[in-house]
Amino acid sequence: MAKTGTDEYKAERFRLKIAKSTYSNENFFESLPEQIKEFFSTQVPMEPKEIPVFGSFDDESIWYLATTRRIVWSTPAIEHQLRYSQIKSIEQTPHYRAQSVEELQSQEYRDQVFEQKLEWPWYKLIDSEDNSFEMLLAGASPLMSGIRFMINLEKIHPSLRDGA
Repeated sequence: MAKTGTDEYKAERFRLKIAKSTYSNENFFESLPEQIKEFFSTQVPMEPKEIPVFGSFDDESIWYLATTRRIVWSTPAIEHQLRYSQIKSIEQTPHYRAQSVEELQSQEYRDQVFEQKLEWPWYKLIDSEDNSFEMLLAGASPLMSGIRFMINLEKIHPSLRDGA
């Protein structure tokens, strides 16, 4: 095991966290096809010692890459990145609206909410300055629990800003 607090250590811990899920591990960076790795290397320049860990590529407008220091993602026409130390909270973004109080209180609406919660593809990341960023992501992905884990790991072992 790598020295505690290093990027190698964080990469190992991140991989272990994701590997515990029942989700396929085909999105580990080292398992991605070479052309996708090349795409990420041009889109997401790494800081010294930063390690790419987990990624997904739908097309050139929808993708994400999680590293040992940050999450970088693209939704159509917009690219974002946040260091784990900047993320204050993560929320799922529902894409349904009740038309009335009665509908909100109905069992049918509650069942609909439960069904859709399992398949929500959008997440909202809120940074330390209360800015909100949306991220398109398959609901079954272990990435969000991995990001939460990395946020906590970053609090314990902060990455140095100078790239050390």
